[in-house]
Amino acid sequence: MMNLKLELIFKDRVGIVADISTIIAQQGDNIVSMEVVRREDRAHVYLETENQGQEVRIEEIFENLANIADLIQIRSIDTLPQEERENRFRVVLDNISDGVVSIDREGNVTTINRVARQALDYGDRSVVGSAVRALNLPDFQVLECLEGKKFSNVKKDLITATGRYHYFSTGRPIRDTKGRIIGAVEIARDMQEIKKLARSISDPVKIGFSDIIGRHPAIEAAVGFARKIAGADTVVSIRGGSGTGKELFARAIHSAAKLQGPFVPINCAALPAQLLESELYGYVSGAFTGGRREGKAGLFEVAREGTVFLDEIGEMPSGSQAKILRVIQEKQVRRI
Repeated sequence: MMNLKLELIFKDRVGIVADISTIIAQQGDNIVSMEVVRREDRAHVYLETENQGQEVRIEEIFENLANIADLIQIRSIDTLPQEERENRFRVVLDNISDGVVSIDREGNVTTINRVARQALDYGDRSVVGSAVRALNLPDFQVLECLEGKKFSNVKKDLITATGRYHYFSTGRPIRDTKGRIIGAVEIARDMQEIKKLARSISDPVKIGFSDIIGRHPAIEAAVGFARKIAGADTVVSIRGGSGTGKELFARAIHSAAKLQGPFVPINCAALPAQLLESELYGYVSGAFTGGRREGKAGLFEVAREGTVFLDEIGEMPSGSQAKILRVIQEKQVRRI
């Protein structure tokens, strides 16, 4: 059996498809697929034929097709436009993190992407053309979409030989240009992926040096110096007027240092003097009336293995500044 793929370019007119079909039939070949694309006054016909075993020379096929009126050019091609579209579509589906299964109006699988195949334990085996009821799905709710129904974010569990999967499933009917239902699709999103996405949104945004925008030599020099000291285990003093970006630099240094602990900013001017030390150093059980029975960790302890940013430290009482200086020098803290 021999397959031949061709592109034929005609001056656009009525009857081109009929003329091609007649010649192919006279040769005893089958037409596997045919696509016509109109571009201005040209008709580009993409054709794939299948020979059933007769010895037909390619030159003879070209000669027969060349007799069709208004033919401008004919050539062999390796890939049909439809194949290229399907390949691009398949690459996109196989590289998304959601599982996708689509069916036709008879309930047979038309598309199943890599994530869905792996979850269902099919590996690289193709199940396209199989009845969707033959798949190892927890239910076949997608078949209800063939009746026009929809479902969104339905929690489902899938148990296979490789383990249990928890996911949210959404199903929609597929309609043609006239609104008729010609199939349905079910999209499954792993609950773990949703949780990771939620955490990434809720977690504090990491600031890096790339977030500091400026072309002035002073800014560039400050960024360059901050990059150099970011990896040093030391105390950094950042001076500047209000609103000049001191905390931005502090966060960038913390991110570049790749510390295991958190970044803890403390607005020293905003803490009442009577609460300042208990917030900074914490307190043990029974330290004072109204405190937590189990005690409380101070912000220095919270920032362990990370960074403490003392903002507006000059607004603190001098006695409190002296105690903080001692903590910085000794690198030790004791709860009240």
